Amino acid sequence: PPIVCLVDTCMDAGKTTAAAVLIGELSRAGLRVAAGKLTGVSLHRDVLHMADCGASPVAVFTDFGVITTDEKNAVPAAHALVAHLADAEPDVIVLEMGDGLLGTYGVHALLDDAPLRSSIRATVLCAQDPVGAWGGQHLLRERYGLEVDAVCGRVTDTPVGMRFCNERLEVPAWNALRHGPELATCVKTRIMRQAVGA
Repeated sequence: PPIVCLVDTCMDAGKTTAAAVLIGELSRAGLRVAAGKLTGVSLHRDVLHMADCGASPVAVFTDFGVITTDEKNAVPAAHALVAHLADAEPDVIVLEMGDGLLGTYGVHALLDDAPLRSSIRATVLCAQDPVGAWGGQHLLRERYGLEVDAVCGRVTDTPVGMRFCNERLEVPAWNALRHGPELATCVKTRIMRQAVGA
């Protein structure tokens, strides 16, 4: 199934909120959504929230024997988690990568993993501020060959931050709490384009 990946510039930038809103909107649109959290520390709170918003099944790396992820254990746990979710044959899998792009929980190892990276059909970047959004876009593009399809997070709390992302980064910026349907439409459009090879 196509994967929607949510990454961020630092912890508490809005990933789980954006993931939950996206799951809710995609589920209401009739899609079967599975979801999981690939990196971080052992808490089920985020995936339980995803389940409350309509994702089924949900999984977290802890389900596969990892208490806290790092660059060594994140990839095998992620492969097991994604395979588990794919077995349910959902229409789409929404995955959250906890911690920032430069953090210590293994996000960089996952993005370096070719099989996982090649399954990503849409990338949502959550950022605290314009500098983070700019840096996150450049890092994803230059190091991993991934384009940001939408920006969410605290940077979208103000018109100035949204305008920066829309105009300077040329990436749609959506405040997930105020623009959930628009975010979902943006992601669905990207998935459909990828499916037809556009």
